[in-house]
Order: sequence, then structure tokens, then C-alpha cells
Amino acid sequence: MTYSQHFNPRKTNQKRPIPGREKEMEKGAGSGYLFTVESWDQLDRFLILGAEGGTYYVGEAKMTRDNARNVLGCIKENGIRVVDRIREISYKGIAPKNEPAIFALALCASEGDTETRKQAFKVLPDVCRTSTHLFHFAAYCDAFRGWGRGLRNAIGNWYLDRNVKALAYQVVKYQSRDGWSHRDLLRLAHPKTNEPDRDAVFRWITQGEIQEGIPEYISVFEEAKTADARKTVKLIQEHNLTREMIMTEHLDKVSVQKALLKRMPIMALIRNLGNFSKSELLSDAKPDVVADVCAKITDAKKLLEYRIHPLSILTALHTYNEGHGFRGRGTWTPVGRVIDALDEAFYKAFDFVEPTDKAISLWVDASGSMTAQIFNSPLSCRQAAIALALVTASTEPR
Repeated sequence: MTYSQHFNPRKTNQKRPIPGREKEMEKGAGSGYLFTVESWDQLDRFLILGAEGGTYYVGEAKMTRDNARNVLGCIKENGIRVVDRIREISYKGIAPKNEPAIFALALCASEGDTETRKQAFKVLPDVCRTSTHLFHFAAYCDAFRGWGRGLRNAIGNWYLDRNVKALAYQVVKYQSRDGWSHRDLLRLAHPKTNEPDRDAVFRWITQGEIQEGIPEYISVFEEAKTADARKTVKLIQEHNLTREMIMTEHLDKVSVQKALLKRMPIMALIRNLGNFSKSELLSDAKPDVVADVCAKITDAKKLLEYRIHPLSILTALHTYNEGHGFRGRGTWTPVGRVIDALDEAFYKAFDFVEPTDKAISLWVDASGSMTAQIFNSPLSCRQAAIALALVTASTEPR
């Protein structure tokens, strides 16, 4: 017999720990042994990858609970460090989705010590940059804790610190989510202001009043509620209304879609490419529209400004190229130039990645589990892994 068949530190079956390194390893969910992940590395993994949809071996519920326990352990060890890392990953656009960062910040604001909670409230505007983010944060906090003075002040300051025009845009575009509305939050936070125009916004939110001095965005939004399609197009052109501000019955009209397309933010444009192709506004028969859309998608400055993650673009590319939505039933005919533009945007997004300047070796798993979907999206783990390998190989010098 050959004893090395049963004991070989250089070649060990994955279902057993490497001889001599047993203390560094643990049994994984797939029955194989792997090196134990340090708690702070696990925190980063959760903030960047999240737990949506689970993995090939672990369901979403268990994965969320395990990660939440790890976040709480890190908060107990050094809450300020957790908050700062949440802010960095969220604000710099390192993660494809912001939801894990909002969830973790709510845990810091609920379970951290006094200084941790203060820091969490301080960075709230940097992590919760839109009303939707704020609603998510409020829903998490409501589940984790009571509405004490610190939380009320933090929510109130979110409404007080941004300029009135930007606030009007937020309260009109994102009116409610997760069972929460701006009216709910203002009634809990009770922010006080001496600015007549800001007070007019608050009164419109809580009482529906249109007062003198109210921002134009809100008065135009009220006008759009009863406008016909022709009037809606005019309001979009003159006041830059977004999809969320338009009556639902007008959204499938080509004239309205064409007006929206002119100034649509890049991420909203990427998400709605299928809808535009479905209505045939975006088709080979309309080369001028296609050229305009492609120019917007590949605008490097906008990709940076809106912190567009390469995986978000790859997801859009995959979905659009398939000719049907990941969840919806609608179908469309993809336009080749748009597919090329998304591919170009994917590579342009690499330029925003900060290299570590470390010597890096990339390995990609080739097992069957890599066919599982990631982020509850149409992308498989192997597609995402190779995409990120491309990013690393393109940005790292070594």
C-alpha cells in the first residue's frame, strides 16, 4: 500500500481538512472543508454581496441570520469601524446594491453603543441618499428598536439638511415604500424649519396643501395628475418630470416615452431599455434615438457620477440581450448597437475601481454550483465571477 493515499498535506480530499491545518478550517454548507473567514472579511462580503436569494447550498433566510449575527459581533467589537466601513462601501458604489448597507446601518443604529448610534445617524445621508433608501432604513429600525430622540432627529435632519429643490424632487419621485411614506416619517420626526419654502413642502406632504412659495416640482407634479398625454409631454419637456411622476396610463405612450428619454438618468435608462424596445421607440428603424441612447449609456462621467457598478451593467446587458424581463412577461427585439453600448459601458466602469497594488492570483470555481443565480438576478455565479476577474485583471498592475 501507499500511505500517502490516506495522508497527504499537499493533496487532500475536499471533504477532509488539510492535515496540520485543522484549526484554520471548518466544514462548509456544501460538506466540504474551507478556511474560516475572519469576521471583518465576512462583514465586507455581506455589505458587497448581500444575502438575497441565498446561495447554491444555503437558503436566503439562514444566510441572512448568519450574516446579521456576524454584523452584531463586529458592532460589539468596534461599532465605529463597522459604521465607517458601511459608509465607505455604500458611498463609493463598491456594492451592486445598497440594501445590505442600509440593513447593517440600521443594526448599528439599534444595537450599537451610544457612540456607534451617533455615528450611524451622522452618516445616514451618505448611505440613504434617496427617499427609497430612507424608507428601507425606517422599516428596519422600526423592526429593531423604538423611535427615540436620536432616531427622530436623524430622520428629521435628512429632510432639513438638503436644499429645498433637491428635497422636492425626492418627495415627489419616491413617495412611499415598505409601507412607509414621507407623511409617516415627518409625523414621527417633527422637523422644525424657519424656511417658508421648506415648510410649504412639509405641509404639502402632511396635509396636501399647496401654499405660496412651494417648489415648482411639486406644483407641476400636482398638475400632471390630471393632465392628458399631450399636456404630460409638455410638462416633461419643460420641467424634467420622471417616470414616477407620470400617470400610469400614459407610460406606455410613445410620445411620453420619447419625452422621458431626453433627460432620463443613466441608471433609469439602463433599467428601461426593454420597455423602450417593447414600444419600438428603441429600434433599428429609429437610428437617431438609438444613437442618443448609446451616447448616454457610454458617458463615462455619468457612469462615475451615478456610481454604476460593472455588475449592474452586466445584468442589464444580459437581460436586454435575452429579449425578455427576468420576472416580467414582456418581450422585445434587442438592438445590436444598444448591446454593443452596454458592453462598452461595462468596460468603462472598470476605470472607477481603485487598484490595491497587491500581488493577486485569481481563481474561479468551475463546479456545478456556479450555475446558480446571484443577487436574485439573471446572472449566474460563474458569469459574475468571471466579470469581476476581468475587472481585477484590468485594474491591478500585478
